[in-house]
Amino acid sequence: MRGAALALALLATSAGARTFDVSAYGAKGDGRADDSAAIEKALAAAAEAGGGTVFFPAGRYKARVVARSGVALAGEGTEATFVIAPPSDGKTASYAIFGREVSGVTVRDLTVLADGTKVFWPAGIRFAGSSGVRVVRVSVRGSTNGQGSSSTRRPASAPTTR
Repeated sequence: MRGAALALALLATSAGARTFDVSAYGAKGDGRADDSAAIEKALAAAAEAGGGTVFFPAGRYKARVVARSGVALAGEGTEATFVIAPPSDGKTASYAIFGREVSGVTVRDLTVLADGTKVFWPAGIRFAGSSGVRVVRVSVRGSTNGQGSSSTRRPASAPTTR
């Protein structure tokens, strides 16, 4: 599967898009370290470059990933790349991948895992007020209520608030 993921990354690069490997920004992918800061650096670099793909090599990334417009998130496959939702306080939702008012985002080729017992509903993927979001070949496991992803769409005429 790694060869296919690298081929996709090279294809994206040749088409003008850039690939930002989270391990180059310090993500360990060992399932123990909090990789949030390293992944945030990769996302910021991709957004600053005008878009691209943030690539997660095979591993287990403990993080809350906040999506950016025009930035794709790609792993090496549902049995190779895992994003582990951080524990919540028991009152608010804890999503592994979250986006608010973003557009042009693709999430592909990875699995989202709930982190044990202290994760509040649904502990998966959530996009709020977003458009043009694609989720392809993604698995969500361990969701506390059986729902793994959620989205709300902002009407085209609605103002964007920050």
